[in-house]
Amino acid sequence: MTDWNTFLQTVEFRSYRKKQAELIAVYVEGQSRQLMNGGNSSESIASMNGALKMAGMMLDLPERLIKDPKIMESLKHHKQEDIAELSQYLIRRALLNE
Repeated sequence: MTDWNTFLQTVEFRSYRKKQAELIAVYVEGQSRQLMNGGNSSESIASMNGALKMAGMMLDLPERLIKDPKIMESLKHHKQEDIAELSQYLIRRALLNE
């Protein structure tokens, strides 16, 4: 296998990352709908909080694997793109009630 610096810049990693963000969005959407439909117990809120923390840790992991500042900056940029796409997906689904 190639080193992390090389792998994290590949098209394959970006494809994986986009799929990961998509699955996070679907899970968060499900948790949100459960909360909005009366599942607002402290257990449901704690579950949602845990899901969001885990999603953040997953999205931050690549930045923790490398030290090269140039690659780290690129990863941060891609993470911001992924978060924007995730947000757009959730907002669109909520507004259109899909």
